[in-house]
Amino acid sequence: MSMRVYGLWNATLLVAVGGCIAILVIDTGGSLVSRSTGMNYGYFAILSFAIYAGVGILAAHLHSSAAAAVAGFLVSALDATVGWWISWQIGPGRVNVVDKHLAIVLATTGIFVVSLDTAIATAAGAIWRKRLSARNASRSAAP
Repeated sequence: MSMRVYGLWNATLLVAVGGCIAILVIDTGGSLVSRSTGMNYGYFAILSFAIYAGVGILAAHLHSSAAAAVAGFLVSALDATVGWWISWQIGPGRVNVVDKHLAIVLATTGIFVVSLDTAIATAAGAIWRKRLSARNASRSAAP
C-alpha cells in the first residue's frame, strides 16, 4: 500500500470519526430539544449541513477532494441509519406511513439523505481544494 493511499485513509477516517460524533450529537440533541419544546426538528438540518460542509473542507484540506467524498459518505451513512434510529426512538424522526410502505419510504429517504449529504461534503471539499490551489499558485508566481 502506497503512503498516499495510507494517508488518505488516515485523514478520511480521522475526519469521519469526528463528523460522526458531531452528527450524532446534533441528532440526539436536536431530537431532545424538539420533543421538549415543540421546535420543528427540520431546523436542525441546517446544523447537519454545516457539519457535512466542515467534514468535506477538513478532509480536503488534510488530503484531497476524494477524501472529502469518502468522509462525507461515511458520516452520512451513519446519520441515515444510527442517527435516524436515535431520533426515531426519541420521537421527532418517526415516519408516519402505513407499515406496508415503511421499507420503501425508509430506503428512498436514506438514499436521498446519503446522496445529498455526500454531495455537500464533496462540493465543499472541492471548492476548498480549488481555493488552496489558487492561493498556492499565486504565492509561487509572486517574485
